[in-house]
Amino acid sequence: MAKKRKAGDGLIRQRADGRWEGRYVVGYDDHGYPKTKAVFGKSKRECAEKLAALKTQLGGIPSDKLRPEMRFADWLDYWYETHCKPNIRTSTQSGYEDRIRLHIKPELGEIPEEVRQLVPENIHLVYWDYFSRDRQSYERNIDAHNAIKSGSWFAGGLWTWAGFAPHNTFSIATMREAMKACHAKGVENVVMTMWGDNGAECSKFAVLPALFTVSQMAQDIDDVETIHANFEREFGIPFEDFRALDLIGTQNDSAEAIYNPEKYLLYCDPFMGQFDNRVKSGDAAGYADCAARLSRYESHAEYGYLFRSLRALCAFLSVKADLGIRTRAAYLSGDKKAAKALCTDYDAALERLDAFYAAYEQQWMHENKPQGFDVIDLRIGGQRQRLLHCRDRLLAYAEGRLDRIEELEEPVLDCCCEEKADGQATRAIFWHEIASANVI
Repeated sequence: MAKKRKAGDGLIRQRADGRWEGRYVVGYDDHGYPKTKAVFGKSKRECAEKLAALKTQLGGIPSDKLRPEMRFADWLDYWYETHCKPNIRTSTQSGYEDRIRLHIKPELGEIPEEVRQLVPENIHLVYWDYFSRDRQSYERNIDAHNAIKSGSWFAGGLWTWAGFAPHNTFSIATMREAMKACHAKGVENVVMTMWGDNGAECSKFAVLPALFTVSQMAQDIDDVETIHANFEREFGIPFEDFRALDLIGTQNDSAEAIYNPEKYLLYCDPFMGQFDNRVKSGDAAGYADCAARLSRYESHAEYGYLFRSLRALCAFLSVKADLGIRTRAAYLSGDKKAAKALCTDYDAALERLDAFYAAYEQQWMHENKPQGFDVIDLRIGGQRQRLLHCRDRLLAYAEGRLDRIEELEEPVLDCCCEEKADGQATRAIFWHEIASANVI
């Protein structure tokens, strides 16, 4: 089944022939039209690596192409090549390009002053970006917004919207470059967004390390050791210890991309297997180590509840992460003794899920209104019932009361339709796409 492209995939898209294509604007011709280069890969990861190498090799788009006096047609070319074309299908591109060439560009010239004056005095453009780790990219886009009206604002993002755990590492990696660009371009107004997409599972306080880093950079403090020392002085927990909430040592923690296995491994079905290809052999042990690390600050007076909640989740995932893989292996080998032994792990998973639910309920009620927790009740309650049902069917099979478990006989299809994921984590935001391979 084809998947929707995720927001923020940028210049990478999947072609109709199955290959992945990455495009990058490398310059402009004598008429001001953008010139692009393309890279291709069999997988998205391979394509992203090639595109990153191309960006490093070429060093970015000349920023002097984006200026207040630039022609409308040039700005349109930049916008289409950089922000539109990479996110539309090849069949759609030709239609867009014909309309731009035949009907729009003939009527465009430089950005007229009277058009710029149409923007009300009390209205400012806001450039919003939370994916790029390229300072030049931020600077180009600030220039592009200022070309329409000077004094644009910048809105960054501190990742709280991918699951239960924060992503301070990635947020800091992106917002460091953004803040450097804002300083270089004289941006005076900066805001940080912390969304709650699809459940608002992550605490906004969990990204304090990233938020504090941004606030320090806004005060021209860029030295990492100084920022860390100031953080510990302010919050009473060492910076790196607080960042343990990123689930350090698991695939959740990355400065290169956003992965959220703590969410999809919580909610995925142990019999369906659509996320089995995204689990590495040491992932379960990694969550056990993470739980031990988080337990150090469970009793902290102000932020202990954050550590208790994620410690309980990691304790659950130390059993659940590879439970489906182990279940399928026992079933397909016909080892009923191993299948029966696994029922003990299902019991342990149920017990630890209850502990996580209790800790997370405390976190939610501490920070939020009760409205919205009904969604969590349905999701965690559904996972609990599914684990119980799978355990009962596995036990019935092991004891000879059930001949087959049909779900375990089906070929495992990867959640992102990649033939060989090799345990590489992914990002799956929406519960209804995680909980079942069937339509919810």
